Amino acid sequence: NRGCPPGYCWDFFDGETCDGSCGYKHARPAAYAPTAQERTPKKRKTQEDQAASSEQALADGNIPLDEQAHSLLEAGKEDALNPAQAKAFLKRHACACSGTKAELIQRCKKFKDLHGHAQTLYPRTSFSQPVAEATALDKDDVVLFKQKLWEGYPSRCIGDRWVAGRVTAIPDATNPNAFVCLEVYWAEGVRELSTMTTLKVKAHNIWRKDRYNDW
Repeated sequence: NRGCPPGYCWDFFDGETCDGSCGYKHARPAAYAPTAQERTPKKRKTQEDQAASSEQALADGNIPLDEQAHSLLEAGKEDALNPAQAKAFLKRHACACSGTKAELIQRCKKFKDLHGHAQTLYPRTSFSQPVAEATALDKDDVVLFKQKLWEGYPSRCIGDRWVAGRVTAIPDATNPNAFVCLEVYWAEGVRELSTMTTLKVKAHNIWRKDRYNDW
């Protein structure tokens, strides 16, 4: 309780004399050596970092990978994308960037089709009713639901947010606290979300009917 680690002699630790009958270690513990990962932690690039690196590449006379991907997508040459270009493009727009080459290219094409047109392609009127129960959810279903967002402590409701998106992973029906993973198509209300971002919500947020008074 005087700063001495467990298993070491308190007297020796404080620089006092001990006859060794205490049964504890008479030495100072070795200094903690951080691992290589702790010495140089990996920095995850944010969307702003990605934009800054693209601007630096342009300043150096090079075309950034995300700009190359954008040009190919605009020209309709999606199949010419390589994984590095596709990942750079997806990172620039805060989208998931893991998967095979085919999945990355498909995600880039989907973003191009949805960006700025998601609410036209998936209007609120195209959703007939709220999802009523967990068993009604399947992977790749496109769903619409309303969230109540809270912040602070004690928490206070800051408003509602409507979200439309594709179910990428369905929850475990036996776990009441399971999450549903969604790929957001569009969102409106407080704290809007970008197209194709990943969102995890509790399953009851999707099929609680009491939140759909203004359906």
